Amino acid sequence: MIFMFNTSDDKQRLLSHFQQHSADDYFNKHYGARMMPIFVQAYVAVMCSTRQSPFAMTHGMFFQNFTMDREFDWLWKVTEMKEMRQRLFAALENDSEFGKKFFAGYLQAFEKFDTAAKHEEQIPYQTLSPEVLLRRMLALIEAASHQGHGYVVDSLLTTEGDDWFGEYAAKYLGRTLSDDELSTLREPTHRSFVNQYRLRLLEAACARENGENIESLVAKIVREYYWVENNYIKTDPKKREHILSEIDAMENSRGTFEREKKRIDMTIEHKEILYHALHAPSLLRAFVQFADDATTIQDHRKQVVLRLNHFLLLYLREIAKKIGFDEELIFYVMFFELEDFLKDPARFVDIAKERQKGCLALFDKDGCAIVTRQEIADAGIDVSHFFVVAFGITELRGAAASPGHAKGIARVILGSDQFARFHEGDILITNQTTPDFVPLMKRAGAVVAEQGGVTSHAAIVSRELGIPCIVGVKDAMRVFRDGENVEVDAVKGVVRKLK
Repeated sequence: MIFMFNTSDDKQRLLSHFQQHSADDYFNKHYGARMMPIFVQAYVAVMCSTRQSPFAMTHGMFFQNFTMDREFDWLWKVTEMKEMRQRLFAALENDSEFGKKFFAGYLQAFEKFDTAAKHEEQIPYQTLSPEVLLRRMLALIEAASHQGHGYVVDSLLTTEGDDWFGEYAAKYLGRTLSDDELSTLREPTHRSFVNQYRLRLLEAACARENGENIESLVAKIVREYYWVENNYIKTDPKKREHILSEIDAMENSRGTFEREKKRIDMTIEHKEILYHALHAPSLLRAFVQFADDATTIQDHRKQVVLRLNHFLLLYLREIAKKIGFDEELIFYVMFFELEDFLKDPARFVDIAKERQKGCLALFDKDGCAIVTRQEIADAGIDVSHFFVVAFGITELRGAAASPGHAKGIARVILGSDQFARFHEGDILITNQTTPDFVPLMKRAGAVVAEQGGVTSHAAIVSRELGIPCIVGVKDAMRVFRDGENVEVDAVKGVVRKLK
């Protein structure tokens, strides 16, 4: 069921909570986006998840367009992240099967969306009326809402100076583990969708080397992975020519394909050897498996986002086109308002324009509130501390997610519109990576991400590519400037400026 909110009561309740907690420590996800796709994810992450599971974040918020057009800052309260993490592991300690049950429940919810999305791909949306497009869009949001409890794995993202994996592993083993031991235990045993996509390309490249006709393989890759480089701003479906171009660029495809097919089995084998050497208790094994499965939940959840955004962006533009509304402003009308919007679009022009200038969206289990920049000022709320620019800092620390060392030119990248200035060997500094970042990551000397943990996209893909990566580097995009020389020590988790 789609819940309708943003009432005056919601605004009063949530603003009061925000004023009481605005000085708390927050974990920031910062990247490019239009408002509607982010709002939908917030609705799923907080409002839906709290109705589905006792393991859910109770509050969340995001700033939209506060420092730059088409960007947002999503904020989880750090204390709630840590408390939720403790609750998850306490549940695991009480029931060693808890992790398996949680993972299986998430996969069932994911299948509901997967089925709905595959059906939607067959719909000739350009022929539909705005009213039908809206109904179909709301049905897809409803399908996505079932897997909202998967957002609880955000509690496993790494905050500054916080090595929860190492601490809990030591607790369950009874001693501190070495960096090499932790690195082995952190390795995922499930393939990410980016890795699966790459395997399919390698398979096609090998088939072509054997003289086979690969048209059917290419067509299948297009059908199954057209969404792989979508984000919160654009939908850029993969087409036949894109796939063929990527296959053409494959080097040593046969050797790479054979190695990659064996990698997961080798990871599992290395873990088993280490478990045996450690005389690992069952609780340590259950903990490591839970963290591993959380990586897959994070990856599946990202897949839902990219596939849902495909339809949201297409359908909203199509609605705007059919009724003669601004194709940018429509992204500042929220999904629960669209029925009224279609009856009287003119009434929403000024509302959308005010939100586009900058707004704050607040969420709890009972509702949501959208507060414009002007309303924040009128209420006398100071939010400047959320956007502090750091000066004089030359070194930051995070969690080493993929080991290695690198030196190079810092490229501070927020979104795909900035990709053109990235060059081979540059150090990618961003808030978080999404699948459209993968072409950059393949050329990067190292990756530094403000957010993340062992479950993050940056960590998973960097390990798959074999490049150094540090995650959880708070304020990296504000401390390091584009074009500076930097050094990345992804063994100790340190990024520093070079003179």
